[in-house]
Amino acid sequence: MKKKYVLNKSLVYFICSMFISILVLFILNLTFKIELVSQIRNLEIENRRISERALSLYMQFSELEKEYKTIADYKIRKILATAYNSTPAQTDNDPFITANGSIADHNTLALSRDLIFAENGQMNRMGYNPEGIYCFGDTVYVIYVKQLVIKDTMNKRYFNRADLWTDDYGIARKWGIREVYIYPDTLYNKLFIPLAQYQYNVHGIVSPMLAMNRNYNSE
Repeated sequence: MKKKYVLNKSLVYFICSMFISILVLFILNLTFKIELVSQIRNLEIENRRISERALSLYMQFSELEKEYKTIADYKIRKILATAYNSTPAQTDNDPFITANGSIADHNTLALSRDLIFAENGQMNRMGYNPEGIYCFGDTVYVIYVKQLVIKDTMNKRYFNRADLWTDDYGIARKWGIREVYIYPDTLYNKLFIPLAQYQYNVHGIVSPMLAMNRNYNSE
């Protein structure tokens, strides 16, 4: 009788341990399912937010397409860029006065005359372009450089060129000649910044558009 009692007790321990194990597995499985459902719900919310943002960007781009029909209308230009200083040898007898009458500063950009619109007959005779796509006073963004204002121009012999003003001769020499892209600020604000911000918010990507305002002096 004593041996039978020990066997029954072992069986009870075994059954209890199995029950506890099954209960633990059930709780773990339930916890995992709850966590999985929560993650799926969060992903659905994030996906809905991304879809809404993508739709918003698509609508912005569609509106922009209505305004700008061709690449030429976007005023995106790939040009050769140099840097210059306010010295008579590089400019004229009034080296700090730009072509539009303002004082040269670190926001000054000079463009070749073929890119600047001839607003009147005098400007046309001076070599400006009646079909030029930029005007004096326009704000443009030079990719990887910064925001600049068109205040100056270049000698008639230059075409599709830009000159970035700096007060340091060494920086101008270091800059040399580079290929750059310029964009009007309207296009930058309407399309590029929203797209770049979307890339950063969703994917954590810092695109060149967000890094565009880096001062070219640090190049």
